[in-house]
Amino acid sequence: MIKFRTVRGIDVPEEAKKLTRGWDGTLLGWLHNKRDHMVAILMYRDDTLIGWCAAVRSRTKEHWFWGPSNYTNKVQIGTFVADKYRGKGLGKRMLRKMMWVLHISDPKTIVQYGAPEDDAGFFNKTYEKIIADQGLTPDRYFCVND
Repeated sequence: MIKFRTVRGIDVPEEAKKLTRGWDGTLLGWLHNKRDHMVAILMYRDDTLIGWCAAVRSRTKEHWFWGPSNYTNKVQIGTFVADKYRGKGLGKRMLRKMMWVLHISDPKTIVQYGAPEDDAGFFNKTYEKIIADQGLTPDRYFCVND
């Protein structure tokens, strides 16, 4: 049975590191540097983490160092699924849940997304469709090649 849980970035469990991807294979820098501004949907099967989707609210540069951060309506998103569970629609389910959370918090949210180069065509089209289907604005920020 698949279960989902929504958490703050600081509550993303350590085992999530194993599922992340990126130029270094882990995106650990993104996870650790953005945790305070992140919300995540965790996906479990039989109490084992098999995927997670993170959304990080962008901040303006004004007053960032000297005072409170001002958040924008832009969110960067990343979706990670264990190899064994890819291609089964679970990432899409998780992404839809995250889009619902973002839509409820701010229907004017601009969701910035981008898949690694080897997955760009499929994933970028999937992200764009699911984001738009939820009434949010998709904006590709990484890997613009189809």
